[in-house]
Amino acid sequence: MTFRFAIFAAVSREEQVIDKDSLSNQVNDGRAYGDRLGGKETAGPFIADGYSRSFYEGLGEAMAEIPPLREAMRAAEHNQYDVLIVRYFERLGVVAYPVFLRLAKFRKQFRSVQESTPIVPPQIYDPTKDEATSTMIHLSGLKQDYRINRLINNLRENMPKRIREGLTPSRMPYGYVYVNNKTPPKLDPEKAAKLIQARDMLMTGDSLVAIGKLLGVDHSRVRTVLSNPYYMGQVSYNKTYIQRLGTKRTQVRQPKSKWLIGQGRHLPVFTQEEHEAILAELDRREQVMRRHEVGFMFSGLLRCDVCGDRARRNKFGSPSKYKQVIICRAAGAKHIRYDYDEFISIVAGKIQTDWERQRNGEWVVEEEDKSDIIRQAIEANKRRRAKVQEGFETGIYDAPEASTKLRELERAAERLHADLEKITADKVARRDVTSSMEKIDLSNVPEWLATESPKEVNRILSTWLKEIRIRDDDIKLIKR
Repeated sequence: MTFRFAIFAAVSREEQVIDKDSLSNQVNDGRAYGDRLGGKETAGPFIADGYSRSFYEGLGEAMAEIPPLREAMRAAEHNQYDVLIVRYFERLGVVAYPVFLRLAKFRKQFRSVQESTPIVPPQIYDPTKDEATSTMIHLSGLKQDYRINRLINNLRENMPKRIREGLTPSRMPYGYVYVNNKTPPKLDPEKAAKLIQARDMLMTGDSLVAIGKLLGVDHSRVRTVLSNPYYMGQVSYNKTYIQRLGTKRTQVRQPKSKWLIGQGRHLPVFTQEEHEAILAELDRREQVMRRHEVGFMFSGLLRCDVCGDRARRNKFGSPSKYKQVIICRAAGAKHIRYDYDEFISIVAGKIQTDWERQRNGEWVVEEEDKSDIIRQAIEANKRRRAKVQEGFETGIYDAPEASTKLRELERAAERLHADLEKITADKVARRDVTSSMEKIDLSNVPEWLATESPKEVNRILSTWLKEIRIRDDDIKLIKR
């Protein structure tokens, strides 16, 4: 038997590059497996170096965020290989089974070196009969869920203990060198001197860009580095959490009331007074930056409801005396024209009304009803597939007829699952926005719009709104 194969390998962190599951080991094992069975490598290898494969809502989201996975699926669609080989199915995390379904759509096989199932000659491969691979993938998923849950529970149990003992909870901060798991890290004298110099540069007015060059980090990280309370002798945990807004994941700082804090056993760099002075200066710069921030409220959300083109803010008059208006990008004031302040006031009122409706759960019921309908359709699809399989086994359908009907039902099932995934993702996004809304005084949305940075306003609104459609006689908020 001859067949064409490609290899998929993945690690989540740089540390894994040198362990037994390193990329090179995965590729070599997959290649030896394919060669031993008479195959020829014709595509790839597709290597996901440093991408997590956990917590995705579906394959579409994973493909959007993991380019090597997207390339592997496109290669299958373009008939560049017959079998995709991984070292074991866990390498694809939660999307292993969706990958199996996507490959089955192109009549491609998905095989694991460690959870081996027979490779079938490509010309006679029938995905509907490949139950062994499906079973192995699900078993692999159960093991992966157990492993992840064990890691999470260990963190929850052990991190408070490390904090009480004054030990570093996770990664070493800039300027310290790892010793071992039970010993505080050592301070690097050279980097400690740079931290002190960076503090002095900050207090004397040097830019964050210049400070970043000194420390060897991007300027966007300077605030995070210098404000770390670890440098004044404090160890802490649970300072951040991962916020999921649709397909985007953002690390968000927790309020200090939720931190686990202890006195560290490591050698500090700054005194508490110096640390507080650093925070005060960083906050002062943040306020100045916000006052001078160039941003357009609702940027990317505005659309002319007359022609469908985008709308924009425009300024008329001299720099010393001008008027801001909202107009259509394509036709200008011929299609729409609003005074900017009046427009902000109208939109603020609509946001306040609609957010109160969302808080009261008026839209959640609608989405839950849709979810139930789709789930019922998925179950009905499963029953129809079982009947077709039963009909084939009893002779009602021959192999080509059964295969055609099953492929049609599988395509319908994929569409239903995609619809359900989208609704689920929208619910998650709305839930996260609701969490953000709880920090806002909904009784005074105009005040929030006036004081918050345009960037933050747009970040929250874009997860909730698809667009704001504008006519001279109406403004509509189109929700996702």
